[in-house]
Amino acid sequence: MRTKKTMDYRFPHYTEDDLRALDPEALVWAYCLLQDRFEHLRDYDLPDLEEKYRISLVKRFGRSTEKSSSLTGHSQEKKPDGKATEQKSGESEQTDKVQKNHPVRHAGCADKVKKNLTVVDEQIELTPEELVKTFGEGVSYKDDPNFEKTYDVVCSLPVTHYIRRYHIHVYRGGGKIVTAVRHIGKMKAGSLMTPDILAEIVNDRCVLQLPMNRISQDFGRNGFPLTRQTMARWCIDIGFQYIGPLVCRMLDLLKAQRYLHADETFLTVARTPSGERKECRQWVFRTSSLLDAPQIIVFWFDETRSTDVLRELFGDAKSLVIICDAYVSYKTFAKEKEGDTIIANCYTHARRNFTDIIKAIPGFKTLSEEEQNEILSCRIVRMIDRIFKLERELKDLDAESRLAARQEKAMPIVNELFDFLHSLPDSDFDKSSKLYEAVNYMKNQEDGFRVFLQDGKVPVHNSSCEQAIIPFSLGRNNWKCIDSIDGAITLGYYYSLTETAKANGAVPLYYLKYLFERLPALFEASGGKPAPQSFDSLMPWTEDYRSYERQTIAELNKNLMQWKPAS
Repeated sequence: MRTKKTMDYRFPHYTEDDLRALDPEALVWAYCLLQDRFEHLRDYDLPDLEEKYRISLVKRFGRSTEKSSSLTGHSQEKKPDGKATEQKSGESEQTDKVQKNHPVRHAGCADKVKKNLTVVDEQIELTPEELVKTFGEGVSYKDDPNFEKTYDVVCSLPVTHYIRRYHIHVYRGGGKIVTAVRHIGKMKAGSLMTPDILAEIVNDRCVLQLPMNRISQDFGRNGFPLTRQTMARWCIDIGFQYIGPLVCRMLDLLKAQRYLHADETFLTVARTPSGERKECRQWVFRTSSLLDAPQIIVFWFDETRSTDVLRELFGDAKSLVIICDAYVSYKTFAKEKEGDTIIANCYTHARRNFTDIIKAIPGFKTLSEEEQNEILSCRIVRMIDRIFKLERELKDLDAESRLAARQEKAMPIVNELFDFLHSLPDSDFDKSSKLYEAVNYMKNQEDGFRVFLQDGKVPVHNSSCEQAIIPFSLGRNNWKCIDSIDGAITLGYYYSLTETAKANGAVPLYYLKYLFERLPALFEASGGKPAPQSFDSLMPWTEDYRSYERQTIAELNKNLMQWKPAS
């Protein structure tokens, strides 16, 4: 650590003639001033710029892992007796190369992969002519099952779109005309949109992260040329008509759980109401990872990161605990709620500030563990890792037992961590350095970092919410921007469905099809305004959906068993 002094960069501009006219004392003063300025640039400004440059390179091109063994280069593998393997002398002098551990294939791997696949038996036999040619005319032979061999070959069927043409019969007799009435799967009169097609589009968009133009091209290659404009209009119309009310009900159920994760990510909208291209926000809220309750994930679009979003969504909620980062909107909202909302800060966010610094230190992995421990960022990361290790050991306990263990084992670690942070005076830091920002981030949010010590249902990190954002971020990298505000809003609705389905072990494609088949009938039966509670039976963790998924898979397997491959 170094103390940064204030430097006055104002320096008079002298021409050659001015310098020649100066007396010796003025020349000495000018030289000393220039020398001080150069030393300040060398000792403070250039190292700061170099650090920031290295961190930017690491974030852009470096490995994303934050595991301690990857950061430090020291393996924590254990021998069968439970003792960590010691590093041999000289290993610390290895070059800073990543040692890749190739996966080991264990016995039974292939069987584990194949266990959920349908088996279609195909008999490979010799024809009578081939048998006669092999054994000779008049020689008796038999098919011996004891020597029969079986080989498994995994196959796939290409996507096929076809037309199911319904012929609705009309009957006349006794002065009556009777029409055979049956629901034929259309979601909109005069439209080609069906639950199957719309589910496929949304699945491609939100699960496979494909942009609309690629989905359109793929449909065209399979003989069903849909334009991306048509597909986008379908998604927007159905999103506002049916999916929006369902997502609002999911949000109500999430608020009733009281413990939730919160985060936000950016997306670019090409045409906002002002007509400008603008970077907007997709807020993400998720059930606490420690709750024994169905996982609910809600994506909510807004043009800003304003506290107004939290006021709109959670202003009427009671006794909330929000696990999040230290963004000011969360703290402002909690302050307005006057103790009715508690903010619990995320240790992963805090740790990441220090791991970024570690990654940017040249040759860090070549240092011995003792040398690494002398680096402030590494010491803090290892203290936080002790908290994470303890949490992994406590994850299967109930809330009361977890809280008791935290107060006994985690509280001393947290006290040690913050005592160490507070022992570091600000005067020892360069105020523009990343290390100063990282240390003060934790010191300023100490109350939020201690919340998990008072409540066993509060996680120590917000990683589960970040994991739900990853698919959205991958998709954003593919489609770059959203054309309109309506598209951004409904995209959040659909991501809410697919991520909630995945979090509860449902197949997103089947769940989307299930909803698109049932929602129109639900809205029609209620006159277009179903009660919020009526959506509860459509959630992906319900037995009604589970039975639907099992039945759908069974029908597909039955059809596959009847299918014969072309010779």
